[in-house]
Order: sequence, then C-alpha cells, then structure tokens
Amino acid sequence: MSITQKILKVREFPPEWAKEFPNPDVKVRLEIKEVDPTLDAVRTLDDVMDLISERAQQRGLTADLLQEILNER
Repeated sequence: MSITQKILKVREFPPEWAKEFPNPDVKVRLEIKEVDPTLDAVRTLDDVMDLISERAQQRGLTADLLQEILNER
C-alpha cells in the first residue's frame, strides 16, 4: 500500500475542500492512501494476521528467511 503526504496551504486545495477551513493560509498535512478493499473487509486481528502472512509469502517470505531476519536482532 502506498501513502503520500504533502503539507499544503488551504488555498492550494480544491474549492470544495478549502471551504472546510476558515483561514486559506493555514498549512495542512494532506495524506493520500491507496484503498485496500481486502484489508478493509477483515474484522478480526486473526484475519489481519492471516492476510499479512499470505501477502508476505506471496512476496517470497519463507519460514527460513523469517527466522534469519529475527535472528539478526
């Protein structure tokens, strides 16, 4: 998931967003996150951990590699 952050003055916002702020010179941190419907749908911590595990394995994490990473601490 990618996250982008920028600090902008309200005057740089689209008009429909800027109307929420009384001062156009105030600086605001704008954060844009990619939507992850699969992660948004999970409801329990166990389901989150299962999803993280599946994605790590899809990216090449093996039990041996995980152990190697943990042993480096």
